[in-house]
Amino acid sequence: MSDKKEEKQEMKKQVKRFLAVFLIAVLTLPGPTGVWAAEALTEEVSGEELLQDVQESGLSLEEEEGLTEETEEAKPAEEPEEEPLAEDAEGTDTGTEKEQSLARTSRAADSQIKRFETSLEEGKAIKGSKYTFDVWAQDQEGNAMDTAVYLYPAGDLESQEPVEVNWEDTEKTSYTLDLKGKEGGAYEILIQVLSDGAVLDSMVRSIEYIPAEEGELIGYAAYDVEMFTISNGFLIEPELVPIYEGENAAIALVRLLEEHGYGYQMTGSLTSDFYLARITGMDLTQEPQLPAEVAEIKQVANSFNPDNYDYVKGGLGEFDFSSMSGWMYSLNNVFPNVGFADSYPQDGDVVRVQFTVGYGTEIGGEGGLGGSYGPDMAPGYSVGNKDELILQIARFNSAVNKDDLQAVNSIAQAYQEGMDVLYEIPASQIAIDEASIEFQNVMSGSLDELTGISLNADELTMGMNDVFPLTVSVSPSNIRIPVNAQFNSDNRETATVSANGTITATGAGTATITVSVNDGAYVEECQIYVEEVPAESLEILPHSLKLKLKEQADLEVNLTPANTTDAGKIQWSSSNEEVATVENGKVIAVGGGTAVITAKTGNLSDTCQVSVDVKNIESIQAVPRSLSLGFGQSADLQAEISPSDYSSRGILWSAATPEDEALLAVLPKGHITARETEGLATVRVTAVDEGLTSDMLVRITENPIGTTKAELPESLTMQPEAATELTAEITPANATDPLVWESSDPQIVSVTDGTLEGKKEGSAVITVYSGEKSASCKVTVKDGLTEEQIQTFENTVPSAAVSQITYCGATVTWKQVEHAQGYRIYRKTSGGSYVGLATAEGGDTLTYTDTSAIPGTTYYYTVKAYTTQDDTQYWSSYNKTGIKAVTEKLAAPKLLKTTPLSNTKLQVQWEETKGAKEYRIYRKTKGGSWTGITNVKAGTTTYTDTVKKGTTYYYTVRALYDSYMSDCDLTGISGATLATVGGLKASAKSNASVTVSWTKISGAEGYRIYRKQAGESWKGIGNAAASASSYTDTTALAGKTYYYTVRAYVGSYYSDFVTAGVKVSISMGTPALKKATVNTDGTVTITWSQTGGVEGYRVFRKTPGGSWKGLGNTDASESSYTDTTAAAGTTYYYTVRAFVGSTYSGYNTTGLKAAVTLQTPALVSAQAVSANSVTINWEQVGGADGYRVYRKTAGGSWKGLGNADASESSYTDSTAAAGTTYYYTVRAMQGSYLSGYNTKGISVQTPAK
Repeated sequence: MSDKKEEKQEMKKQVKRFLAVFLIAVLTLPGPTGVWAAEALTEEVSGEELLQDVQESGLSLEEEEGLTEETEEAKPAEEPEEEPLAEDAEGTDTGTEKEQSLARTSRAADSQIKRFETSLEEGKAIKGSKYTFDVWAQDQEGNAMDTAVYLYPAGDLESQEPVEVNWEDTEKTSYTLDLKGKEGGAYEILIQVLSDGAVLDSMVRSIEYIPAEEGELIGYAAYDVEMFTISNGFLIEPELVPIYEGENAAIALVRLLEEHGYGYQMTGSLTSDFYLARITGMDLTQEPQLPAEVAEIKQVANSFNPDNYDYVKGGLGEFDFSSMSGWMYSLNNVFPNVGFADSYPQDGDVVRVQFTVGYGTEIGGEGGLGGSYGPDMAPGYSVGNKDELILQIARFNSAVNKDDLQAVNSIAQAYQEGMDVLYEIPASQIAIDEASIEFQNVMSGSLDELTGISLNADELTMGMNDVFPLTVSVSPSNIRIPVNAQFNSDNRETATVSANGTITATGAGTATITVSVNDGAYVEECQIYVEEVPAESLEILPHSLKLKLKEQADLEVNLTPANTTDAGKIQWSSSNEEVATVENGKVIAVGGGTAVITAKTGNLSDTCQVSVDVKNIESIQAVPRSLSLGFGQSADLQAEISPSDYSSRGILWSAATPEDEALLAVLPKGHITARETEGLATVRVTAVDEGLTSDMLVRITENPIGTTKAELPESLTMQPEAATELTAEITPANATDPLVWESSDPQIVSVTDGTLEGKKEGSAVITVYSGEKSASCKVTVKDGLTEEQIQTFENTVPSAAVSQITYCGATVTWKQVEHAQGYRIYRKTSGGSYVGLATAEGGDTLTYTDTSAIPGTTYYYTVKAYTTQDDTQYWSSYNKTGIKAVTEKLAAPKLLKTTPLSNTKLQVQWEETKGAKEYRIYRKTKGGSWTGITNVKAGTTTYTDTVKKGTTYYYTVRALYDSYMSDCDLTGISGATLATVGGLKASAKSNASVTVSWTKISGAEGYRIYRKQAGESWKGIGNAAASASSYTDTTALAGKTYYYTVRAYVGSYYSDFVTAGVKVSISMGTPALKKATVNTDGTVTITWSQTGGVEGYRVFRKTPGGSWKGLGNTDASESSYTDTTAAAGTTYYYTVRAFVGSTYSGYNTTGLKAAVTLQTPALVSAQAVSANSVTINWEQVGGADGYRVYRKTAGGSWKGLGNADASESSYTDSTAAAGTTYYYTVRAMQGSYLSGYNTKGISVQTPAK
């Protein structure tokens, strides 16, 4: 037998070597033939096996004849070795990072890395800002390894930035490139495998980023919806779906479903955590049944139940027919570990939405849930890559000339053969590739044969939601290749267009539908016009909803008129997204409570009241409690849940610890699979919302043996705090199901692995579970003493001590007495008898604090223990002498201060005395005796006494504890009310300063100073400290008479005051004149010295022999004034008076003299402009209101020529004679007053004619 086996293995090895050698030859075939042949030949043989057999055969790619050109991975001819440069002694540059990474990838098998791959293609052109790809990294044991990904502009490694992980599991890690905002061009992606932070291997992928505008059409992906696993073919056959910038796979999927008239239910949202829970609005065309090959998968077949389809009629989704069913999707033949919302298809990608009945294992998507499920879930077939064929079918189905092509028999036959292969889940790769090649071959045409296209409409006026099928005709019509048109709308808010040309009016406005084929070789347009029709009313139906948790409902919006263009502008919102979310009218219940859903467009809105009832899980129990599994075996676990009609989020199963996960694969729905390692694992079921848990034990063993019977004693009795072993009889004796022990009341008796521990008296039921079997035992916990124990108990003297002695008692402690159920504490004074103070119930209570003692007293304490049995109480002995304790005395209260509160109220204050219940306040006058006046409660440390004004009192205080009194301070503390402040004086120090002084009095905290004028009321003007006896008032005004008085104060209490006050008058000084200055502009500035305590100054002016007249006022802070009204040629006198209100000071009667004149204008130039014209220029003079120009000849007299305005500084003489010398001069004028002039003048000679 063994010889035949070895012979068979050797034959298999030789066949594999033959295939390897043949593969080398096949790879040399030109074009796709070699690749196809290689895939066909190696379908059942792994690459590693072939590589090993090629090496064992002694052959290599380089040695095979017929290799006429070097393949991408062929090794280049070796160059002669060169001596390393000196600076390369420690390391040599081995090429670019990309070259090194590609080389390292080929060496992965030689390292600790078993698998290192990525779905990101080298040189991929990415149009659109986001792209999701996967990375596989596993060690030699198949465990996932850490990875890291970095993005950087091509060749600029220093500018690398990390790419965030989207999702990771035990199979692969998903990353999403986010290129938003980056410039278009070449980028490189560095992918690394890490171990403890160290880089073990890496690879680099180059991409070309092509930016797109938000909403721009970036290409077409092939989508389909498959139900092959239940023998129902396609729900949606492969077709091209437009992909727009900013959209994810979920948005494209929903658009596809809705275009075909289907609805959907989801969890998450279209932009985050989208999960396709169910497709609605559909019916199966065939009875659901497993294909033959799928039915051979043991666990899938056992779980499949076609009868439950009646329950989900009209839809298809998770848990239909099986606990392992639901919708999955693959992207480019990879089942991503991220949802639709986190996936971003590109042009030419293939997205297959497939219904699974076995967690994806039967359709090649086992890794999509991140794990493996054991041999019972392993299909006996491989699943081929159908993406290329699906892409061809999608292009065919979406071709504008599909009908013409399908009319050709050979094309129709090849199409049907391709569809047949797609229906077959375990179709071989050879069959798939053959169908793909045949389908390509029968369509022998070329797009280069196209001569043009035409549309069935070039202009359309549409109403809201109108649909028009835009068809494309190609020339020539008999071209034998699919012609795929690219349909695009430049305004999708007005009109959208599907991949097959269906135009839908979505809003008011205009849009251009562009149709192009063959990469824009032929382009046609159709103009769309949608007239705006405003909505007049909006109504949500229904107006209220009652949902259960996770339940979904679609709200309908009725708008009038029906063709309103506002239908596409509806905005949905939820008042409480923790209760219900809404997206495009689809409401999903996510939590308990109420929410208001609002639909709004323009000024119109309506609401729907949503209430979500959540009934929480109250208890949960894993079923069975235990079981045993063989290596690779699987089981579906159940849980007993109360109430059964709960509406919270339900339960999840998991391994309790990472150590348990190493023994057992656990899926969230309770499907478990044993790994090939013996051990005991804990599986935990958790109520998601409530946090309740229940555990079960699973033994993994090579040969599991189930329990057929379990037995326990019917009952037993034990004492509290005692322990005993409970042994279960298990049949068969070698059963491998683990034992799980439970107590109905662990507070009475607990159980651990069969060991019972009595906690307290009572009864509980102990149950042991083993597999599907269980047994129970009633355990009674009862305490009982023997006569000997009772006698010992009665002779025992509890050992007691006292501590923490205070003014009101002490803390008594004692050692525990065996069998005691409680203790009685007693107390006595010297010579007295013991009196019971308190009872401490419970044998473990060993302390009592006495708080009823009297301070300063000697006490004795003792303790007796007691226990009860059969209604009889037994007492221990006791220490008759007792434990002595002298309580503390109350300290005499410390006196703090007395405070006068009014003329008749005086407050005394002291420090609190620890232990006091009350305080006794005593009072006396000087030479008198102490008299108790009142008691106050503890916690009060002040007392306010009613007294006579001006009398000094003394106070002291005792602390009281019932009849006990503390000592007191016999000196006491004195206090009296405030006296009237006397000795008032006031003197004016200057025009603006009055000093008030007084005689200080005792007990004052400070003084308040008041001021008034005759007939007015007193007003406070300031405070002074208790140590002060004077105050300076700087706000007094000169020329005023004031009265001042002073009050002493303590807090808010003020003494009496001298009502007449003290009088003081303040004189007002005459301002001293300084100077009067005539300015160059003819103004006069007067200055003087300030005098304090005034409100301002009045300036006066007169001419010689005239009277003083007021010119104007200034503030008290000023000491100058400028007269701008002075007339030139006039002499003035100025004086100043200070004032406060209407009171004026004296003044200088002589005043300051100032004579005002005009300056003589300075001549600048004289220029002959012509033979008869001369222009004279001068400098302007301040104060002038004009100028007079004069002229003369040599030896002649000055004669006036004319006048100029004050703003002018030139004059042109147009009466000059040619060839004559003239002299010019100018005088300034102010009214009739003329300034001096330049007597020489300025000369100029006019030219001769």
